Amino acid sequence: SSTAKRPRVESAHNSTTMPPIVTPKPTKSSSHHSPAVVGNGAHLLLCQRWLVGISATRARQFSYKEPLQLTSTNSGPPMVRFRGAYVEGTLPLHVSTMLAPLLRCQEQQSLISLSAEALMDERNVQIGADVPLPLSVFVE
Repeated sequence: SSTAKRPRVESAHNSTTMPPIVTPKPTKSSSHHSPAVVGNGAHLLLCQRWLVGISATRARQFSYKEPLQLTSTNSGPPMVRFRGAYVEGTLPLHVSTMLAPLLRCQEQQSLISLSAEALMDERNVQIGADVPLPLSVFVE
């Protein structure tokens, strides 16, 4: 039988030396996104997902990497809308149902912020057309 000591290995969950995963929220000077920097400028990236929005405008267009502003209604059914330079639309219902309550202001402070941009160039976008976009959700 061997009495040699085994080296101690720490898992990523127990390590205190690993920095937390913090992603700086883009600013106008660093990227095409429009959200402003709040506090120290670092927000925790909760998730990032590619999804398909639904166009609500007729015969419009969008460009690759075009920034999309995302807003939520303050009352009524949960809906998250996006708006680019020439295209408007909504996120899918299952995504809006989850995100809209978190975006609704509680004393002028929402719990999350969103960032998105168009993934491709498209011309002559009709009502109901797919608008592919990567959606990033940040914890405020």
